[in-house]
Amino acid sequence: MNNIPEKIWLNLGEEVPDDADFHDLSEVTWSENKVFDKDVEYVRKSEWINAKERLPEDGELVLVSFDSSRFTGYYDDDDEMWYIDGLGIYELTEISHWCPLPAVPKLNN
Repeated sequence: MNNIPEKIWLNLGEEVPDDADFHDLSEVTWSENKVFDKDVEYVRKSEWINAKERLPEDGELVLVSFDSSRFTGYYDDDDEMWYIDGLGIYELTEISHWCPLPAVPKLNN
């Protein structure tokens, strides 16, 4: 297959409850853009993304690679700067790669 997007959004609709089980959904569509607030991002490859090729969503907390170390941080579209937890503010060109954080596991009570 040609032109398979690296990232898609699973479009669940507007009426999906927060505690819904994915297997119970009767219809799920997808698009290359987020349509509804509850859409779920799906990344085909869960690996490091070159920051020169693509940046994360504005304000999205991600892992960043900086000086051969890994930190959490986010990119701010308005400032065009990276904000790295515990280190400070960095120029766009100072961060080479980033990676989405995995989802937080749900605890069964």
